[in-house]
Amino acid sequence: MNRTVSSAPTALTDFPPREIRQVSYDELCRGVEALCNLIESSQDGWKPDAIVAVVRGGLVPATHVCHFFNRPIYFIYNDVLLDKLEGHKRILIVDEINDTGRAFQRIRDGIFSKPPNDTFDVRYAVLYTRHTTQFKADYFLDYEPFFLNTPAWQQFPWERE
Repeated sequence: MNRTVSSAPTALTDFPPREIRQVSYDELCRGVEALCNLIESSQDGWKPDAIVAVVRGGLVPATHVCHFFNRPIYFIYNDVLLDKLEGHKRILIVDEINDTGRAFQRIRDGIFSKPPNDTFDVRYAVLYTRHTTQFKADYFLDYEPFFLNTPAWQQFPWERE
């Protein structure tokens, strides 16, 4: 069940306070399945060799994605790739939300712009995206509730209220 409430900011960067929209686990699962189907049916036939989760928010969606594609999962935390991607070429970076686009930009311009990581075929997938983001992911759902036209904060099932 989705409910919308008004509350204080939940992140230091979220000022002033804004409306909070609760995301249900069922909605999240439906979105991840639709996102995986979108990736699987891409016209260029691209399929990931490995899934990289953006820690923390991308852990749950990326875990679902790695099970769907039966691929190994790796992690990025504070712009550090925590596991090695040796033996993989096509890398799918997964996050739960693309708010401003800064997280994906930092990953692209940081980790994946320097040797040896600059040789990977990297693509980006996100479950929820804002229409105002500065970074367009390769794979996203362009319909509501996943394409966000309001500034409401999306609170996921694993986050504290």
